[in-house]
Amino acid sequence: MSIAHGYGTYRDYMMEYWQENDSPLGPTVHGGVIPGNLGGKGAEPIFRAQGLDEALGTSGSLYAESIGAKNIVIFATQVEGFQAAANAAEKAAEALGLTVLERIDEQPEQASYAAVAQKIAQLNPDAVIVQAGSVESATLIKQAADAGLSLNWIGETGWSQAEFINSLGTAPIASQKAIGFAAFSPNKDTPAWAFYQPLRDGNPAYNPPAIEGGYGADNPYAYSTYDLLVQTALAVEAGGSYKASDWAPAMFKVGDPPGDVCYTYADCLKLIREGKDIDYEGITGPGTYTDGGVNAVNPSYTQYGADGKPAEPVLLDAAKLLEIVDQIKTVATCDPENPPNECEW
Repeated sequence: MSIAHGYGTYRDYMMEYWQENDSPLGPTVHGGVIPGNLGGKGAEPIFRAQGLDEALGTSGSLYAESIGAKNIVIFATQVEGFQAAANAAEKAAEALGLTVLERIDEQPEQASYAAVAQKIAQLNPDAVIVQAGSVESATLIKQAADAGLSLNWIGETGWSQAEFINSLGTAPIASQKAIGFAAFSPNKDTPAWAFYQPLRDGNPAYNPPAIEGGYGADNPYAYSTYDLLVQTALAVEAGGSYKASDWAPAMFKVGDPPGDVCYTYADCLKLIREGKDIDYEGITGPGTYTDGGVNAVNPSYTQYGADGKPAEPVLLDAAKLLEIVDQIKTVATCDPENPPNECEW
């Protein structure tokens, strides 16, 4: 579950293991740093539930453009996934006509980012796009607030976790123009949501909300994990085994149209066992994947209120996002004489 940072360092081993064992299956909530043309097949059965890190980085720039920002700063820690997202945010900003005043890269897990806060103050941007862990991000924002800055802060999906608000506290929120994260959101107008919501709301593990501990009911990882595991189980049923060579093509079969549209595991399972072709529609969007195993999701921006609780997400232009990602995406180049190894990106 969740092949992610550093996959390039052990890909050769995994490819050999898959070739010899036809397992394990590779459903992954994360893994967006892996180029979009890798995965989606029995030989490399990776299926990513929340798009590419490049798309998440692009979402940050797309939101900045939507609020009228002209000049931005991009801050990222030197972690593979964050660097990929920051690279995408930088390229997307250029495509959208935004000026990147500076790209700031720092080591993760530093006790202080005060020097970075001072540098941002001198640059005076309209918005700051942050690709960094929750604690580092909170540290930077608090030190920027202490320095008298008031900015639009646009973070990444990890800011939805409890440790971000727990580390930040609510005091800096009121002093800033906005603090929020670009990620993805559920579609609340479908039967899938009508089934999911009362179960979520009635689960004590999701209450109290994230600010008081745990992931919270509105965490994007909960949505994407739910959809991914439902579709994984349906594909195992449709494919007839836990072999990667059976499961990977079945992931497309149970999520792509045409087919009988269904929204829950039980309803979809019943249709499969009746011998029908299904089209699973989840809470994060359609269950469709690209040839490389990247799911379509609903891009959004979620802002924190003064009480530290997230507001309703603002949906972004999905078509525009995909158009930009297609322009800037990283493609793995592989040696056709030595499949499946020798890939570089």
